[in-house]
Amino acid sequence: RMGGAFGGKDSSPSQLASHAALLAMKSGHAVTLVYDRMEDLAATTKRHPSRIRHRTAVDANGKLLAMENAWNIAQKDHDTKALDALVSDKFVNTDWDGTVSGKAQFLADAKDTSYKFETVGNTNVSVFMYGSTAVVAGTYHTTGTHKGKPFDSHGRFTDTWIQVNGFWQCVASATTHI
Repeated sequence: RMGGAFGGKDSSPSQLASHAALLAMKSGHAVTLVYDRMEDLAATTKRHPSRIRHRTAVDANGKLLAMENAWNIAQKDHDTKALDALVSDKFVNTDWDGTVSGKAQFLADAKDTSYKFETVGNTNVSVFMYGSTAVVAGTYHTTGTHKGKPFDSHGRFTDTWIQVNGFWQCVASATTHI
């Protein structure tokens, strides 16, 4: 097994091992090959694509930001179980076109796989605390396709959260296009 903590690890013979063996055989001495990061990336073959999701929450503001991020991930993945846990039973959603719906319709819409999200993200997010109530406002950007047609949507959102028995739930959400 070759490789260090930072570089790639090859469990089977590779071009890298072949080069070291050939140099050692020709020189009659032990050989150490040292690659910089770019050479290592170019020479090793054991790198696979990966996705890392990282959320940090250390206080009420951070917790709510993490929950907003979880909402985006759940929406992108059509994960209605996660969305169900985030919104209250009396949830009111006002969509960008003025349509008002409750929790059941919101979750039904989230299941719609004719929407294929590439990106769902928030920026310029602020949290305003009012005791056990919080208002989270910011901008959003979503891209993807709907029924095969591409979309690129920018807007503003305002989410109202309440804390019940130590748990935060969103009771209202409103979006508008910009």
